[in-house]
Amino acid sequence: CIKRSDEYWNEYLSKELEGSIFVLTKDDEVQAWISVRRRGEKFQLREFGCDTDVLTPGSALSSMLPRALQSFGISVSKVNLSVPTAIVNDMRKMDKNVAGISLDQIIADNDDGWMYKALASGDTGKWREKVETRCHLIWPSDSF
Repeated sequence: CIKRSDEYWNEYLSKELEGSIFVLTKDDEVQAWISVRRRGEKFQLREFGCDTDVLTPGSALSSMLPRALQSFGISVSKVNLSVPTAIVNDMRKMDKNVAGISLDQIIADNDDGWMYKALASGDTGKWREKVETRCHLIWPSDSF
């Protein structure tokens, strides 16, 4: 797991997500955060996280996703949402829908990252094996 530093959050992500991030707090402690952006005809879960000692990912998504989509003036029943596969798998474990969004409206979408794509396109052998078996998630907010 790669942990983002305070500097990364304050210097890069705060500017990248400005105006699109929603944060759930209780007693001045961050419990969850979410950012969604429009990508053509669909929406993309750009950033999401929660304190799993306090909330499940399902409960955090259920409370925050409708609010994030409302900021675009769109109803959850009319949205197609692009979500990293790891989150889609969590959503499938929870219910047939999350926050009123049917799993049929969810599109699993991963950004494998430019460094992995470069390795996979021109290399064989041990590097290809490492690229194909990795478990790695690049949030859309990190794709600079």
